Amino acid sequence: MTELYYSLMTAKNGSVIPVLKNGRTVDSKYNPQKEAESILQGISCKTKYNYFIILGIGSGLFIKELSKKFGQSRIIAVERSEKDLDFLLQIDTVKKLKDNANVFFTSADKLSETVCSTYLPAKYEKPEIIEQRAWKNENQDIIELISSNINKALRIISADYSVQAHFGKIWMHNIMTNLQLSEKKFEFQIDRSKKAAVLAAGPSLEKSISKIIENKNSYFVIATDTALQALIKYKCHPDAVISIDGQAVSREHFQNCPNDSLYFFDLCANPSAAKHIIKKGGKVIYFSSGHPLSSLASDFTDSLPHIFSGAGTVTIAAVDLAVKLGFEKISVLGADFGFWEKAYTRGTYLHTLYSLSENKLQSLEKQYDRLMYRTPLIITDEKKTTELLEAYRKSFLEYLSLNSIKYSYQDNEYSLTSNAPSPQTFHSSSTFNFSAFLNYCKRSKAEELEIPLLPYVAYLKNRAAADSKFEYLYFLKLAHTFIVRYNN
Repeated sequence: MTELYYSLMTAKNGSVIPVLKNGRTVDSKYNPQKEAESILQGISCKTKYNYFIILGIGSGLFIKELSKKFGQSRIIAVERSEKDLDFLLQIDTVKKLKDNANVFFTSADKLSETVCSTYLPAKYEKPEIIEQRAWKNENQDIIELISSNINKALRIISADYSVQAHFGKIWMHNIMTNLQLSEKKFEFQIDRSKKAAVLAAGPSLEKSISKIIENKNSYFVIATDTALQALIKYKCHPDAVISIDGQAVSREHFQNCPNDSLYFFDLCANPSAAKHIIKKGGKVIYFSSGHPLSSLASDFTDSLPHIFSGAGTVTIAAVDLAVKLGFEKISVLGADFGFWEKAYTRGTYLHTLYSLSENKLQSLEKQYDRLMYRTPLIITDEKKTTELLEAYRKSFLEYLSLNSIKYSYQDNEYSLTSNAPSPQTFHSSSTFNFSAFLNYCKRSKAEELEIPLLPYVAYLKNRAAADSKFEYLYFLKLAHTFIVRYNN
């Protein structure tokens, strides 16, 4: 039994339409086709790439006409429940719509997920909500839920898009450069009888680092890139270091880096650090953390593991690396997601930089205050934090929950217990065929590489004037031109 519909009937013009439990219909009982065409006349759009959210599927005739008129637009059709969706699939028009690549059916409770996975802000205009009036009248109790789910999705997408618009070009350059870096073959082994220790660069690391140093032989130490210089000053060489930072300043983390560590770099990370390590004879392993171009590159090699980085924080990537390496017990130190008297632990490159520029008018505390108060602070009994750091903390806890990792938090330390599935294979040398990858990109049309190019398209669109007359396809082809300029 559905929650909304009772049966099907044939309208006067021969169209099949659903009947609500109260005996009313979403569509006209006389000529639903004409009604759909009439509603369509009131919809005008500036571009051909639009994003429609339709409340109520009904007979599907309006959605059919909408998809015909705006063939390159994306349509999200919402019903009350999965049962209602299944019921409407008895109608041939609705069944055929499900095979349309630009039409997506979803229930009200899954609307947020659907919007997050289908709305591409670099391509589509701002979402336009179209209400089937009769359907809305029968579903007043879930209209607020639908609005809330749409707004929730748009907040997530907006935050992600702003990052893409800022880093899109940097990521593209970094990926293409990193893919060309060759690595020497080397042997390495992981002692999984040890406990993994993930060391982040939060200020509390100063209070807890002694525990690791005193028992170094009992731990496989994974350092985030920001924490590396601090560990070097403590004469604690980590077993592994991980970096996902695409900015050039990240190279500062790797000055005087030890050669006896393994270095894991996201393909999006700045290549100058990897070049520096490789030149010194260090051991570098690349991974993908989800950039669509990196995902495409993984099809051309069997030596590109995937590491999850959540909302974009290296601490989550370091924990995921420990899990993928097969460690069951993991301690996480310095993951403060907030401030005490300063932003980072003593010994990081930023601490060193601020110390060098310190004087009577520019104290170390004043410089840290400028960094900490650049955005509004959220003050709790324990620490000061920001919206961004709080988002990182929630992303970290969500990662633990989704991966069924049990945890406790005490004395600034997260103690994790992972199910420790079979360790993922990490190759010591790249087998990536850059020539084949580049030739594939050159042979492919820009439209065929749409998803891998989207972050760079976001950057290009963000750089263009607000009143730019160029359409999405222009920016997509421009991004494609950028990628094919690379030579082996």
